[in-house]
Amino acid sequence: MNIGYDATTALLDRTSRGNSQRMIIEALAHFHPHRRYMLYTTSMPKETNYLRALFNAPCVHIKTPHGLPLFRSGWRTGNGILRACHRHHVKVFHGIDGTLPSGIKKSGIKSVVTIQSLIYKHFPEYYGWTERRETESDALRACREADCIIATSECTKRDIMHFYDVDPSLIKVVHPGCEPSFQNVILDSEIDRVRSRFDLPSHYILSIGALDERHNLELTVRALQHIDDKDLRLIIVGHSTPYYKKVKKLAIELGVGHRFYRVPQAHAADLPILYHLAQATVYPNRYDPLGIPIIESLSCGTPAIGATGSGLEESGGEGCLYVDPDSVEQMTQAINAITGNPTRRAALAEAGSKHIAQFAPQAVADAMIEIYDQLLDS
Repeated sequence: MNIGYDATTALLDRTSRGNSQRMIIEALAHFHPHRRYMLYTTSMPKETNYLRALFNAPCVHIKTPHGLPLFRSGWRTGNGILRACHRHHVKVFHGIDGTLPSGIKKSGIKSVVTIQSLIYKHFPEYYGWTERRETESDALRACREADCIIATSECTKRDIMHFYDVDPSLIKVVHPGCEPSFQNVILDSEIDRVRSRFDLPSHYILSIGALDERHNLELTVRALQHIDDKDLRLIIVGHSTPYYKKVKKLAIELGVGHRFYRVPQAHAADLPILYHLAQATVYPNRYDPLGIPIIESLSCGTPAIGATGSGLEESGGEGCLYVDPDSVEQMTQAINAITGNPTRRAALAEAGSKHIAQFAPQAVADAMIEIYDQLLDS
């Protein structure tokens, strides 16, 4: 079976979005090498370390459009990519980045689209008008044309059903998986390197994610003044934003400004170590359909604290404590429960390691192959 992918983001984007898509394709190539995976991208990527597994896999074929670069963006969603799929005898096309080529429903090629989230429906203020309009238009059209829709969580499935009135029988839930690097054994030399590079304190809680209002960093800062351990620090990984500056000002006003600081640029290789050394990861996001930082934290053996009300309970299972996103008291209690009780922390870490088995690359790859096979059988 030849399977096609809109792989521009997977091959060219180093953010969590691109990493997640690339990991799925790598897992498919590794665990199911008897298929051929056609990766369509607007430009040929360089063979860097993070792409080496795909470049070296005999079953993976990277394809780019002919013609001038000016017309390549339209090639992804127009007839160009469909013509390429027919030339390469693609039987199933997977819009892993949330879009499908126009006209695929009449092309004779079975289609799958992955919808990661519909956050723009809950928080439209975080998106420009043009970006929101284009994103929603692509997602709505893809949901109407796809033979199967993959939601990355039960939370996203509910959103697709609610906002786009999609038959639930068309939606399959496949969690996006977690990079294997987060479960690698960490060498003492690497720990020393990261501690020295970021001047890490002996014990801290960690916050990772986009620093906007939805991230709800303010809740953790307000709780910090009530924590039993007055030496506990809060390390934040993310870009400086107006919201971050607002919370930093609040921390100074509350007298805890000296107990929190931001790591501006952490490389991908540093993140597992930052998680590993933390007492807990705090992620009281007001809305997140899955919560990748929670999955990454549990993969590193570090328990997490999430917020109720979206998909974070799905991410963390019993390896996570959950709080009301507006309750400083609950956040304080959760942090104290983990940082002040080594036995409780160890129990949460063990529960988390069992929970994340469903996010293992092979589990994700097997679920994808089952969906492709079912489409062809139908």
